[in-house]
Amino acid sequence: MTRWYNVNEALEILKSYDITSSRQMITRWLREGKIVGEVSVNRREGWRIHEKDLEDFIERMKPGLRKLFFRNEELQSELHDLREKVSTLEQKEKVFPIANNVHISEDCREQLQLSHKQSELLLEHVGSLIKENQKLQEKNEALQKEKYILIEEKMRLIDENKELSLQKQKDKKIDGDKENVNNNMSQKNHIENTKVEKVTFDVFQEVLDKYLKEEITQQQEQVLYNYLLKQIFEEDGKLKESLRGTESKYYCHSGNKPYDTWKPFVKAQVKHLVENRESILKKFEKPREEAEKEAG
Repeated sequence: MTRWYNVNEALEILKSYDITSSRQMITRWLREGKIVGEVSVNRREGWRIHEKDLEDFIERMKPGLRKLFFRNEELQSELHDLREKVSTLEQKEKVFPIANNVHISEDCREQLQLSHKQSELLLEHVGSLIKENQKLQEKNEALQKEKYILIEEKMRLIDENKELSLQKQKDKKIDGDKENVNNNMSQKNHIENTKVEKVTFDVFQEVLDKYLKEEITQQQEQVLYNYLLKQIFEEDGKLKESLRGTESKYYCHSGNKPYDTWKPFVKAQVKHLVENRESILKKFEKPREEAEKEAG
């Protein structure tokens, strides 16, 4: 017949196995599922635990201890029975003493003496078994204490490992941020140190003649040249930020195409200028015509 225990009954059993003396600990284990149990239909009765589930929990907490307890009870019972038998034999011996003046057959006398010796031997054997059982219990308790110490050490190491992992992540992020800053600084210095040559009027004319298929005045050439310089350089003579690229590259206004060297980049800028020369010249020639009219 299956048996169910309430929390108080389970507490008494666990106390006997030196597992816990706290009712709150049992209810906590029940909530966490370490002890299998169920809440009674009538909630006022609280938890109830099946006998088999409680035995399984005891076995997990203190492996082999239940068998030792049962074996100890068996030995105690055997010892009690043997003591009763010895007591009975001793009483019989008092009633029928083995003496020369009492007529007892030699066979009966030997049988009584043999039974007495066997009883003594059995008592000694049971006593040694009980002592051995007690040693096993002490050894089991020592192993359980070592087990709890190891569990606590394991939990401490897990917590330390979590903290170490978090610290490594922080250090990795800091190193990554430093690397990004260094890369950005290196890239900035690289861009600032990018080789930029002056575009002389002679160089401009040489490239212009290559792409321009029609004649224009020297004044128009000068207008285009001035426009080119404003498009490429800042007022301090540095290359405009919008035209600077990474890894010694230059970007032309037309198509945002990268160039590895300076001269092809300048040629592309002049070509773009030639393609848009009409609109550029109109911008500069119209104000000049208006100024001439006002002067006239």
